[in-house]
Amino acid sequence: MTISIDCGLFIMNFGGDDDYNNEFYYLRNFLNRKTGEIISTIIDPDDVEMNMGEFAAKELLINTKIVNDNPSNFLEIQATSHADHHKVMQDFLASKWTEDISKREHASSVYYGPNSIGRWLKNVADQSAIDAYFLFKEDAIKRLSEVFLLENGVSDFKWA
Repeated sequence: MTISIDCGLFIMNFGGDDDYNNEFYYLRNFLNRKTGEIISTIIDPDDVEMNMGEFAAKELLINTKIVNDNPSNFLEIQATSHADHHKVMQDFLASKWTEDISKREHASSVYYGPNSIGRWLKNVADQSAIDAYFLFKEDAIKRLSEVFLLENGVSDFKWA
């Protein structure tokens, strides 16, 4: 049976950079292997209640019980590592995102040295490079998501 997975929601969870910035450290996200639904659970109820309110904490406690009661039905969606984000940037810079060699060289020179994606975004001063990078990144994260799902036994799915 093919499950339908919300591509945007899955990629938003999978494509996060938890090594670098994880403001929702108190949550874990799971894919229901049977329905394709993505649900969040609690690591620490006190943090959730403090940051998101009592109602959210109650709903997340219910989700946590559902996952804990049926662990084989769920796959934890682990965020992409910081190193993977840099690999995506490096693959983008190595690609022929534009035919203009001087633009490609400039974009590379801004990134390499400090190897900072944030610095690159602030200093590349080329909106076409930034736009091309985000399109490239979206596609790369989607491909990484598909590999993650296949490696974890979720093979009969389609993106919704």
